[in-house]
Formats: sequence, structure tokens, C-alpha cells
Amino acid sequence: MRRLILSLLTFITIASVAPTSWAQGAVGTMQGQVSDITGAVIPGAKVTVVEEDTNVAHSAITGPSGYYTVPYLNPGRYSVIVEANGFSRTRIQHVSLQVDQTVRANAVLKPGATTQQVEVSAQAVQLDSESSSIGQLISEQQVSDLPLNGRNFTSLMILQPGAVQMNSASAPSGEQATRPGSGGSLILGGGRASANQYLVDGVTINDVMYQTPAFEPSIEAIQEFKAQTETYSAEYGTSSNQINIGYKSGTNQFHGSAFDFLRNNFFDARSYFDASVPILRQNDFGYSLGGPIWIPKVYNGKDRTFFFANYEGFRSTTYATMYGVVPTAAELSGQFTTPIKDPATGVPFPNNQIPSSQISNFAKVMNQYIPAANTNVAQGNFVGTANSPITTDQQNYRIDQTIGLKNTIFGRYTKANNVYDSGAIPATSGYVHPINTTNYQITYIRTFSPSFINQFRYSNLDVAADQLGVSVPQSAIDAFNFKGIYNPLPSNQRTLPTVGIIGFLALGGAVNTPWLNDQVTHEVSDSATLIKGRHTMTFGFDYRHWTLANNTTTGFTGQFTFTGDFSGNPFADYLLGYLEQVWSTQPTSQSNPKDPGSPVNIVYNSFGPFFQEDWKVSPKLTINVGSRYDWSSVPYEMHNHWSWLDPSIPGGGLCVADKSLITSGLGSNLYSYCGR
Repeated sequence: MRRLILSLLTFITIASVAPTSWAQGAVGTMQGQVSDITGAVIPGAKVTVVEEDTNVAHSAITGPSGYYTVPYLNPGRYSVIVEANGFSRTRIQHVSLQVDQTVRANAVLKPGATTQQVEVSAQAVQLDSESSSIGQLISEQQVSDLPLNGRNFTSLMILQPGAVQMNSASAPSGEQATRPGSGGSLILGGGRASANQYLVDGVTINDVMYQTPAFEPSIEAIQEFKAQTETYSAEYGTSSNQINIGYKSGTNQFHGSAFDFLRNNFFDARSYFDASVPILRQNDFGYSLGGPIWIPKVYNGKDRTFFFANYEGFRSTTYATMYGVVPTAAELSGQFTTPIKDPATGVPFPNNQIPSSQISNFAKVMNQYIPAANTNVAQGNFVGTANSPITTDQQNYRIDQTIGLKNTIFGRYTKANNVYDSGAIPATSGYVHPINTTNYQITYIRTFSPSFINQFRYSNLDVAADQLGVSVPQSAIDAFNFKGIYNPLPSNQRTLPTVGIIGFLALGGAVNTPWLNDQVTHEVSDSATLIKGRHTMTFGFDYRHWTLANNTTTGFTGQFTFTGDFSGNPFADYLLGYLEQVWSTQPTSQSNPKDPGSPVNIVYNSFGPFFQEDWKVSPKLTINVGSRYDWSSVPYEMHNHWSWLDPSIPGGGLCVADKSLITSGLGSNLYSYCGR
């Protein structure tokens, strides 16, 4: 608890000195028309929209046609207060505003003194008919009340018509599952899972490799979210489906929660086919707390400064029984019960025995890591228990600050640390996924006048998602006598090569370990809203700079496959060293000798200017029209490591990004320089 409080105080300090910026997305708009009891419009009326939970006010003036618009409002409940000379003051209460919603609240003023007030129920006037956007809102009550196994917010997306959640096995060809422990790919309206953009408080949290959420927002931190699949505002781009997630913020009242969701095999019954109840230990625990920032005798933030803090931890231990086939002690020594052909001569070995002198060094080293047979059942001659623990921690902090009547600023900080262990038999073939995510944003709204409002934002998303194998000593790797491979990186992740022998349990290390990558996304955007009579015009841009940094699998020691095509027996091929296939990453003339890992650092940019106009033609007709142009740069590798085929070179060659390959005289007839 002390660590969380210190983190919150640190963030408050950072937010107070950070540059201002703004996030578009999980906000809404209030608009309407002011008229008298005869139906005549009232221009110049003062409209004040007040958030009921915080008393934060936003103002507007009705135009010549009696219309007003107040954009960039947080989801919540509002009161609309309308005042005009010669009319009683009218107050519309409890107007509910949701994520990315435009709510219409018309006011009819009665003649009278301005000191008189008329109270109106919002239920009689509230109408959501101002936008042609098609989507599905998941409300705060649904988020908090619906049971979720695993408490993953994407499971709630199944409430939307046409939504399908696929696991990695059933996902369409070319689609990726989410990061480990995050469920399956989410398909909306028959589209591709990679066509979804996930936004938290208006900023992207997409994993640029998988196009799925880089982290799963805590259910306790989510106010509500909305999936939009068609005809949404031109402010949204880069993907065909927009999933807007709004985080909770503090109010004038302190609110909090503490929770622990427990699952334990102690409460489970044994299934008919199990000898015992499988071991399961699972705890999902945490807290949330929000309210005004209040320091006794120092500062009272009521009506202007609010905080929200949340922590969620998850601990899961699951044991699974796994069966497989491993070679017998006799087979490890080269003794078989069926004829084994010597691939060099085509003649079977005498007595089906491979001489020890012909057993390869590769097999002799790898045999040390093959588990011994321990059972004799139909499923195989080896049985083991694998543990697949999951440990996750997530912290969320948000500060909202109102400065006078014209400035609003808020900052949000999210830190998520997750570790997923695959659990494998044998243990050397397993891998661990440590995924560390940091996301922060600072948003700023400036009201220059009731008819002109500007917003600016900056956000940063940093995701270090690695796949690390089970390390072995360097001496184990040296014993294989491999030539021409990279030195494994990092040094404590030297893993065995992956060995596949047809009919036998997978041996060695996990494929592509270690695999290191760090994704960094910087996002800057600006949006301005201009209100002119019946017209509400919004224009601006969204700029993103992506870096897929330090991406490398060059520490991988290779994958070896044995099929029995040479000797007639897959394990005999393995002992003799007759490969069906082998592959690994190898350094070439284009590798950087000073950087033995030769990580790939891919950089690309996108820029999306837009214009959106909402034209209130009549009280019963609104026209939404907009235009957006999304431009994406050609990706390039930061250190010019890339090359691609160049058919213009006689006999075939490579088009390279590194000009030094040509200027240094390395195969000028095989390379051409084509820029980065």
C-alpha cells in the first residue's frame, strides 16, 4: 500500500509540471435548441452544462437559430442550466452522457423573472439522434456487474451483435491471437481481428505487431466502453473498428472498492475420468479509490482537483498432466528392435545396433537432456506434471484538474507487469513471456470562447514483450560445436536447440527463444471545434511515431528435424545425425560485427488530418459529413539492415539499404543501393 501511495504522489508531482496535451476519444457532446413556449428560438441564451458528480461547469451561448453545442465532456450525469433575459431560469437534471455520444437536451423557457427556476426531468427531453455512428455501448453497470471468468474486458465485447472471440487454434489464417493470457482474437462484423483499434481515454494502446491490446485494462478502472464499426466521426482513423474505453475519474465524493476473486480446486469436484481433482490456485485481487484531492489544512480540491487510483493483481497456478513418448535406454545406446539401415552404405546394421562410433556428437550432447521413460500406458511411456503459473500486476492513476472556467487538464498513468510461463515437459522446452507495459498521457482543453474550443494531447506507450527460453550453461552450447551462429542474447538466455523427432516428445529448447522486442509509440494530436449557428465543425490531425525496437531472435540456436527418411527410423536418423531439415539465424556480410545480436529496429510514421461537420438542418434532421486522409510512411530499419530482391540485377541480386556494402567493394555485382 505504501508503494502505491508513493507512486500516486509521484504522479501528482509529475502531472503538475508536465506539458499540457489532450486525448480525443472517450468523451461526448451535449447540444440542443433553446426556444420559448410558442416555439420561437431564443438566440444569445446562456447555457451552462454542469457535471453533477464534480460541479465542473462548461458554458455556451445559443446562436441565431437557438442552437448550442458543448463538446469534449467526460461520460457521466449532467445538469443543463439555461438563462435568458425575460425568461425564468430552466434547469434540466440528470442528463446521462456516454462514451462518444452526442446527447440532445432542448430547453423551453417560460416568461418570468430570472430569479425563478423551472426544473425539468431529462427523461422527457433526452434523445440520442445527432450522430449516424453505429456501435455498441457496454455500460458501467454491465462492466461492474456481469461475471467474467478471468475479468478480461474483451469478453464483454461478445455482447455486441456480430462479435466473435477466437482462440489461436480457431483463428482465421493470418490472424494472431492476443498476447499470452489475454484471450483470443476479437472479430467484429466479420472483419479481421487486426482491423481493431483500441483506445483508452482516446489514445491508442494497440500492440503494433498483433494489433490487439498491449495491456488489458483493469475492470475496476473502466467506466464504460463502446465499439464502433460503421459511420463514425472522421476524427477516428487507422483501423476499421474503433473500441473506445473510458477510464474512471474522481468525483466530489470518496468512492472505493476492495476485492478478491478466488478459485481453488478445494471447491471443485473430481470429474469421472480423473483420478484426482486437478490442482488450481487462482486469486484476482485489488482495490480502487477515487475522490477529491484533499490535504487537511493545506489543500481542498473539491469542485476542481480529483484523483482515481486502481491496482489489480492476478496469481494463478495450474498444473497439467502431460503424456508423451521418449526413447528407451536401449534406443539411446543405439539398440533397436527393427532393422536400421546405414545411410552411408544402404546395408542394415548388424543386430540392429548402431556402433557408438557412429553416434553423432549432436545426439550425445542432447541425450543428456532427454527424460527417462517412467510409465507404460496407451498415451505413452512418459508422464509428467507441468506448472503454468501466471503473475500480473497493474496500476492505474488519473488526475483531473480544472483551472478557472476555460482550462481543463488531466493525466493518466498505467503500469502493467505480466509474466506467463508456458509450462512444458521436458522443462527445457518451455518458455516464459515477461511483458512490461508503461502507458501515460496528459490531456488539455482550452475554451477560447463558447464557440471555439481546442484540444491537444500527447501519449506514450512502451511495451517490452519478450519470449525467453529455459537457459542452460554456456558449456552446454559449446559442447555442440556449432559454427557460424550468433552468440545468444542475452547472456543468461542460452537455450538448447529445438529438436523434433517424428513420433517422439519435442526435445530441446523452445522455438525462437530468446525473442526480444520493445515497442514504443508516441502519439500527438490536436483538434479544434468551431460552432457557427447550425454548424459544428471539428478539424485537426493525429500523428503517430512507432518504433519496433531491439527485435531479435538471433540468440536462437536452431531447429533440427528428423523423420527417418535415411535409416528407416526417426530416432536412428537423430543418432546418426541425418537431418531432414535444419534452420537457424546466421550472421552474414550485412551483419554488424560490433552488435552480435544485430537487433532489428523498425521505424514508421503515420499522419491523419481530418475535417468533420455536423449540420443541424432542422430539429428533425442532422447531416454528419467528414473527410480524413490517413498517410503511413514506408517503414525503414534504423541501422539499414534491410535488403530485398532486385530483379534488375542480371542473374538475381539484392537491393540493399546499407550503401557501404557497395562502396566497400562487397559484391557490387550482386548488390544495388536503393535507399533506406
